[in-house]
Amino acid sequence: MAGHSATAGLLERSRPAEAWVLGAILVDPLQPPSRNIMARCLEQIDEEDFASERHRIWFRALRKMFTDGKPINIVTVHDIIEEWKKWDVAGPLSYFDVLIEGVPSATWGGVQDAIDVMKKISRSRALLDMAGEVSERAMGSTEDV
Repeated sequence: MAGHSATAGLLERSRPAEAWVLGAILVDPLQPPSRNIMARCLEQIDEEDFASERHRIWFRALRKMFTDGKPINIVTVHDIIEEWKKWDVAGPLSYFDVLIEGVPSATWGGVQDAIDVMKKISRSRALLDMAGEVSERAMGSTEDV
């Protein structure tokens, strides 16, 4: 039970950084042709670095648009998440506004800080998962020590 509480705490700490990264990608003034922020994010993070399943879906959609060479905007996000039938997890389309309103300008320094937070929390989640697995094995072991 303590592991669940710790994981929930990490999720809450990670959400603002995740939202910042997603919002910065969405408002990146350098979108086509260079789409600089998305390219740089892909060098450092993947969807598993997002603690929130909602944010994983949004990131997966943004990555797909980027790799397919499509513009990153509300229309293409909608089309992809609709195609995947993931709105129940991704939240309403109005979540787009939530993501971009917290990012007055997409600066790489701010994004890098948010990525650093995400990576640290991602590593902590991975360690908690491993500790939980070890604990389950130890509790389930009937071997004499």
